[in-house]
Amino acid sequence: MATLLRTNLVTNPRPAGSTAGWAVSSGESITFVANDGGEPCIEALDAAGGGGVYAEASATEARPNPAIGQWVAFGLDVKALDTSTAANMRVVINGYGDGGTVVYASQRSAATPVTTTGFTRIVHAAQVETRSAGGYLRLFAWPTPVASPNNGFRFRKAVIAVADTEAEARAAVQGFFDGSTPDTATLRYDWTAAANASTSTETYLPPALTATWDPERCLVVLVVDGSNWWPAGVTRVRITRKAGDELTVPVRGLEDVTAPGGSVVWSDNEAPTDASVKYTAVAMNDAGASLWATTSTVQTLLPDRLWGAWVKVPGRPEMTVRAKVRTVGDMARETLGGSWDIPGGPTIAQSGAGALAQSAGIGALTTTLELSTYSPGDLAALQRAVRQAPGQVVLIQTGQPEELPSGYYQVQSMSTSNPAGRRSDLQPLRVTTLTLKEAAVPAGPASGWTGTTLGDVRDAFPTLQAIVDAELTLLDLATGAWS
Repeated sequence: MATLLRTNLVTNPRPAGSTAGWAVSSGESITFVANDGGEPCIEALDAAGGGGVYAEASATEARPNPAIGQWVAFGLDVKALDTSTAANMRVVINGYGDGGTVVYASQRSAATPVTTTGFTRIVHAAQVETRSAGGYLRLFAWPTPVASPNNGFRFRKAVIAVADTEAEARAAVQGFFDGSTPDTATLRYDWTAAANASTSTETYLPPALTATWDPERCLVVLVVDGSNWWPAGVTRVRITRKAGDELTVPVRGLEDVTAPGGSVVWSDNEAPTDASVKYTAVAMNDAGASLWATTSTVQTLLPDRLWGAWVKVPGRPEMTVRAKVRTVGDMARETLGGSWDIPGGPTIAQSGAGALAQSAGIGALTTTLELSTYSPGDLAALQRAVRQAPGQVVLIQTGQPEELPSGYYQVQSMSTSNPAGRRSDLQPLRVTTLTLKEAAVPAGPASGWTGTTLGDVRDAFPTLQAIVDAELTLLDLATGAWS
């Protein structure tokens, strides 16, 4: 679920276009500066000396009002306009109540030296020890004591936060954020109302997509948890795959799939092995508009004990079978084109008469693959995979080292021999020879089977009421999360 991490109580913290949301203690003036080092800021000047600036647009605006025992912190970037200010810059926290009564003990941070050449972040935190109804705080950026008049400074990127511990309060204001901070894969930034005129939040979003490599089945399990999407309203999901320099391609069956509650459980049996594979899930609404995206990267490493020929029906992971590689035949590629001898035609200086040649490139790889199976079940699974693969196109992967380049092949013939010449109950070894021709990625549907079946659910929960009593979601059932 989404978790609120920080709230910035400053309503115009960058600042954006004006000094709105900021006030002065007495006699000072503040001015918006559009560009100082590439970013905006506010300039504060004090003709009399000894004044400060605080974030509060009006008395009706929300003010920091922590409970007894909590901590409040203020962080901002400051550049001094004179050396006296540079040596005495600090944060001052004053407490007020109805009628101006001070109900919080005034706190003043130690001077945080800043420079006149660049911006330095200053941070101070204080704990609330006493308060009364209606009490509130003002947190000042204040160079004090400064006796000389005309002192000044510039500031920007302000954060005020309240937390239960000093460490949490300081951490909350150490790094700047507001509602316009760019979102990341796991962090979302929002204004609570109008942009640059309200408080802002930083929210942690657990990855909605989890990709898990299952070497025993040579596939990637993809789980999209709809409770982690942001915002709500996700009804459709699209997932793509990218490995290395390969093009980004949609996962078969997940080009645009209905996702009740935003959740999907699927498997990808076409992911390349021994690679770093990045999946991207895009959340969409009923109109097909993209709402959010999240990624998950997985390493698809096959251990030595699982080396062999993984014969797969693309998009049908329940039909995958692994067999032992006996031999790989000669791998041939015919050239496309030919040459013609033309009487009286052109000659080649060194060798006399020559031929005209024309080529259209090199054809698809052809070879034979001899496999061993050691049970009637494995043999039947291998034969079924070839028979049921659309166009008899299968995906063959071996892991490293690759005796046969992993890829899609059309099975042009399949033969099975019994080298021992004995019954399968006495000697189950069978040798199957596949004649293969390299093929393009085939079209076709996908089942998305992940290993959990309806039978598994029925075995665990004899009645629908049992599922209800266990408080399981559709996602729980699809992933087998009850076990």
